[in-house]
Amino acid sequence: MDKSCPKCKDTGIVKDEDGTAHVCWDCLRDGRLDVHSKDVPDSKIKL
Repeated sequence: MDKSCPKCKDTGIVKDEDGTAHVCWDCLRDGRLDVHSKDVPDSKIKL
């Protein structure tokens, strides 16, 4: 990622003029979205 996305400013979320929000398709296509969070909360589930 050498330059930031002009549509979403590297947030991954684009807000349209009518107020709806959706994923930034350009970042999704280019593989710049990280779908895995580094800070996963403890769910307290024991297996």
